[in-house]
Amino acid sequence: MAGAHASGVPSNMDYRRTRKCEILAVEAGRREHQADDAACLLPTIHLKTALPFGEELRKQNDADVLCLPYTATPFALTEAARTLSFSDAMVEEDFRFDPATLRSHLITAYPLLIPVYLLQYDADPGADKKPYSVTMVVEASQPQGTVITENVLPLTSRLFRESVSKNSLFDIPEELAGEEFMRVLPWNSPMRESFARATCFSNAKPKDSWKAQLGEWVDDRARAAGAMARYAQLQVSLGQAVDFDDIRVRDVGEAPAFTEYLSKEQNVLFYRHTMERLQHINARTKNAEVEVEVFELSKDGTSKTQNGSSALESVLQSMKEQLSQSEAVMNKHKPEWLKEWEARQKEEAEKEDSDRS
Repeated sequence: MAGAHASGVPSNMDYRRTRKCEILAVEAGRREHQADDAACLLPTIHLKTALPFGEELRKQNDADVLCLPYTATPFALTEAARTLSFSDAMVEEDFRFDPATLRSHLITAYPLLIPVYLLQYDADPGADKKPYSVTMVVEASQPQGTVITENVLPLTSRLFRESVSKNSLFDIPEELAGEEFMRVLPWNSPMRESFARATCFSNAKPKDSWKAQLGEWVDDRARAAGAMARYAQLQVSLGQAVDFDDIRVRDVGEAPAFTEYLSKEQNVLFYRHTMERLQHINARTKNAEVEVEVFELSKDGTSKTQNGSSALESVLQSMKEQLSQSEAVMNKHKPEWLKEWEARQKEEAEKEDSDRS
């Protein structure tokens, strides 16, 4: 496992709100995206300073560091998505999917401990007002990290109206008032990557906008109020406890190499799907002349496109050769743990078939 180095723990740290802030810490550590651009779990930032976890990290600047336990894994994401209603699965007016048909080939987990400061401020709004406290979580691994705070806008707005004016000018939008927590970025913070990133569609004519739309749709669902709590409840109901012996739980340092493997696998899947469609066409119209548009994904998710006109038989033969080459490259990049996991899955499937027969 890996964790980023904590730069110290302030003496005024208050653990009275640990239960509520555990949710904050777990959510922040799991996402790259809290609102429109968050800092947590962004490889280009945290992987540079990540250290293998050791007991020495529990002590920083003569202060004890509390390590919150992992309470969920991403392995139930497919089941969670299948619980969506058909209307909830509408990404855009012309883009939707059937939750019941959702399948996942592989899900991996890369635990990363994100060091944070847990702060609680006591505030006195005035002699005739009741004192209140505000809990905040501040990212501790970098000077300009993300700040997550309890939403005090409704209280601030009410106090302003009571003290200054009855004018609705001090009202705040309902969508802000309903948020339990708010994320605040430093003034100089760069734009962050989002939590979800779609890189490939097997649809015959995918729209360029679909990738961004799908990413935004997932982000909206992930950061919706109560989403993490509902997900944790679902995982408990499925009996999926956090198991660090699961072979799919990997050291975060392996993430870049596995991302490289996935890009090779996407090429293979594209050729396989395209060949299936062309073989279906070829079975109906022998020796047809077709317009061909072929793209190949690169490491960064962009694609190269080739256009041309050719006979189906010729195109199929060419794609068969490209598929063979792509499979060889993919297998070269396939990690050993994945080969072991696939062998286990095959054995389990064969055993289930044998038990049914």
